[in-house]
Amino acid sequence: RKREETLADVVRRGGSIGCGVRAVKRLVEAGVQVNGKTFSQLMKIAHEQMKRGRANLDDTADVVKLARDCGVEPDLFLYNAWLSATATAASQGKADLSDGSKVLQALR
Repeated sequence: RKREETLADVVRRGGSIGCGVRAVKRLVEAGVQVNGKTFSQLMKIAHEQMKRGRANLDDTADVVKLARDCGVEPDLFLYNAWLSATATAASQGKADLSDGSKVLQALR
């Protein structure tokens, strides 16, 4: 039987955000306690995929929503990663000031 891919595997191979989300959902389903670091890693995947044009700001917002759905309140590390991803999108012309404002409003 093929071994299930872990979140660390996804990060190591530069996998997609979809693969990362599936890995986190498997952890949750297995009863593993996930934390802010888990979602910071997932945001890192989304950010890297954005740089390659394979993800967008909706994917980063979905990471934050998934964290909350899993009972993990986003921490400053996750918000910082979200802002960084938003800045990357802005530098690519795919985000504007209102997108950054949304992240800051979610922080409150």
